[in-house]
Formats: sequence, structure tokens, C-alpha cells
Amino acid sequence: MAYIETKERRGGDTTFVVRWRSAGARNGKRESESFDDLPSAEKFRDLVKAHGEHWPPGWTRGHGFVADRRRKETMFEPFALAYVDRLTGIQGDTRSKYKTRIRANMTPWFGPYSVEDGEGTILREMVQDWVNDLEAGRPAPLDPSDRKPRTKYRPKTIQNEHGLLFSILQSAVDAEPSLRASNPCGKTRLPRLDGAEDEEEMVFLEREEWAWIYECLSDDAKDLGEAIAETGFRWGEATALQPRDLRRRNGRPAIRVQRAWKKDEDGKSILGAPKTRKARRTVVITHKLDRMLRRRAKGLASPALKGASGTPAHSAVCAGCPRSNWRLRSTDSSSDRASTTSATLMLRG
Repeated sequence: MAYIETKERRGGDTTFVVRWRSAGARNGKRESESFDDLPSAEKFRDLVKAHGEHWPPGWTRGHGFVADRRRKETMFEPFALAYVDRLTGIQGDTRSKYKTRIRANMTPWFGPYSVEDGEGTILREMVQDWVNDLEAGRPAPLDPSDRKPRTKYRPKTIQNEHGLLFSILQSAVDAEPSLRASNPCGKTRLPRLDGAEDEEEMVFLEREEWAWIYECLSDDAKDLGEAIAETGFRWGEATALQPRDLRRRNGRPAIRVQRAWKKDEDGKSILGAPKTRKARRTVVITHKLDRMLRRRAKGLASPALKGASGTPAHSAVCAGCPRSNWRLRSTDSSSDRASTTSATLMLRG
């Protein structure tokens, strides 16, 4: 296994030599690389270990990754973040989440490498090792020693991370002029979604169970809880309702969902379109819920209210409702969820 040997020079300077045997074999070829500082030696040692006790791909002995051949803008992290900045048609919080995922789950593996063909480029074998590491919960080559252990990722999460990496590297292929001939993510075999472990089964509340939970809610949360339980609205949809959203559909009371609270890239709340096109919908509700919502909306103007600090309140209809530590989801996926009060309760922390 690669290790660091400290050597004192005649002039009093210190050299840090990384030594290892090729492939980690007892009779493998002796290899070494020297550095003038300990952090560089530690980083290189970790790269050797991450590549199975072999020279890191693209590394030239005595010269490193040959900086003059690797442009700064084509190094993985700067290129990946620039790719996210150029994406169109996404929300600010989505852009921010993409960047967080890149820094947390990709840069610790691909940070020292370039997306451009040539010395120090990202190879297919690296992507395969990365997928295996995510699945096994193994540390990344560049993880700091004091980092908390990584958790094993579920197949769906790995597919999502691989999809983002694929898009980033495909943009290098599609660049004008092209930066690389092929996408190293291509033909990567990913963990199966129907693996050995069963997915957690969703458990739904009975009406009696929901009635008990309703009684346990604080008074200022009961109206919001009732609205979410009956309609299955997302939190951002329910708290963005305005008086003008209370409608009639074929003579029956209904709610029109046409906006939702979201986060911008700085984490500030903003009003925007619902999550998907299908989320823009009209939901038939009970007369009881309609009366409650109209009572809350009485005397309120349709535009979103402003809170005391000047920030938008979380709803004209549900203004003052606190964000509790629970979330409710309707069992019925249709738009006519008129009498559905059976719901899923997911506790947070």
C-alpha cells in the first residue's frame, strides 16, 4: 500500500517520497514519486491508492498532470459548474442543488482530472470505480481524513448522480470545437432498481388515525393540515393559495393550483409555477373544506400577502400557518380528490 517516506536533503530541505508496489502485489515493481511539500504527497498517495496502487492515469513522472496540457477551464469542477450555470429552464434552487451534488459527490473523485482528451483526462474506468464507490459507501480519493463516513447510495440515487455526470461530460463531447471524442459515462452498467432489498412500503393512515393526529395538532396548524390531507397538495402549493384560486367545477367547490412557493439560488422564497405541467390542475374538494378556506380568505386580497419583515407570507389563504415537522400526501392520484382524507404521514427528525 502506498506510503510516504520523509527524507532530509543535505541543504536541510525535506523531500516527501511516495512509495508503493505496482498493483499492491508483494513482488510488484517498486514505484516512487517525490514532492517538496507534504500536502501534495498526501494527495498523490491517495490517488495511487484510489487507482489500485497504480500511477494515476495521465500522470507524468516528475511533472504531474502536465499543467500546460490541461486548461483550467476544462478541469472537471470549473467545467461542471459552468455547465450548470448555462442550463436553461431550471429553477434557482435546482441550479444550486446541482452544484452541491457536483462538489460533494463528483469533485472528490474527478477534481484532479480534465474533461478534455489527452493527459489527465477522465476515463471510463474512473467512472466505473466512482459508481462502485457510491454503491459501497467507500470514501473518495480526495476526501479529507476527518470527513464523516460516506453512506451507501441507493440505486435510484446513483442513477440520478450518473445522469448528471453523463450530461456534464456529454457537453464536452458536443462542445464546438469538441473537447473529447466520446463520453466515458457511456455503457456504464448501473445498479438495478429492483435489487435484493425491497423498497420501503408506503403506509397510509386510516381515517381514525388521521382524526387522532388532527386532534394533536396545534390550533393554528389544523386548517392547513386538513387542507393538505384532503387535497394531497405539496407544501409549496398549499401555502401559495390565494382567494382567487377557490373555484367551482360543475357546480362543486374546487381549488385551482397555478403557483407554488420555491427557492431561488440564494435560498430565498419566491412564487413560481407548480413543479410540473400536470401539477397545474383543478382539484374538487368537499363543501366543508370549501367553507373553511373561504372563511380564511374572507377580506383578503388575491395578491400574496407581505409579512412583517417585508417577505412574502406563505399564503393569503393560509397566512399564519406554521411550517410544522410533518408532511401529508393524499392516497388518491386523481384530480378529483374530493373526499380523500386518508393520507401518508412522514415524520421528519
